[in-house]
Amino acid sequence: MAADFSWTPPLVILALGSVAGAVLVARGRRPSAKAPNGPAKDSAHAADLQREYDALIRRLAEGGTPEERVSLELEAAKVLRKMETGAP
Repeated sequence: MAADFSWTPPLVILALGSVAGAVLVARGRRPSAKAPNGPAKDSAHAADLQREYDALIRRLAEGGTPEERVSLELEAAKVLRKMETGAP
């Protein structure tokens, strides 16, 4: 009875599934050309935004009045949004 079993169809299905999975993983890692909200493309501008964000976070860590903290949090949120959208 064992001689009647053929491994060819299961191996073909396994190979096809592996190829399809590799294609899906490769597509997921490739950046989309259609995405307008990608990271900031200008490295100098992105570096400036990162430095500004870091400075705001340091000032938040130092403490202060609740009004100052709210103001700093809002400013940090605006800078973070600029970093994510790439807006000037």
